[in-house]
Amino acid sequence: REVSAGSSLFFAHVAVGCGYSTSFTLSNTGATLISGTLTLTDQNGDGLTVNSAGYGAASSFPVSILPGGTALLRFDALNPDDAIRSGWARVETTGGSTGASETLQLVSGGVLQMVTEVFRSELMESATIAVDDDASNRLPGSFTRI
Repeated sequence: REVSAGSSLFFAHVAVGCGYSTSFTLSNTGATLISGTLTLTDQNGDGLTVNSAGYGAASSFPVSILPGGTALLRFDALNPDDAIRSGWARVETTGGSTGASETLQLVSGGVLQMVTEVFRSELMESATIAVDDDASNRLPGSFTRI
């Protein structure tokens, strides 16, 4: 789903460190340039400083996407051995028509262990999310949709 000019998009979870990385794919299906900012915030409300190729260490990143274009922003821990740090993200844009998705992944020992999509949401103080964490009846390599 896309959001028109002057939009704010919120993503409830971002994680980096200990093999976790977070990526955002932003697209512009509108007829005008999108410009704006993607901001990462930690659980205390402060900027979540991460490393991003092309931008270096920061918690806020400029967004500029031509009509019909797509931008991929990948965020990693400042140092590969850093502990897991988490928070949330906000994408503020003007112009164009913004499409956005977020992907979290975990790599351990050079092997991809997990990939999941984080859907954008309305701004809220709290939410309850059901999770099936009983792996006793699963075969290796299988997954359960919730």
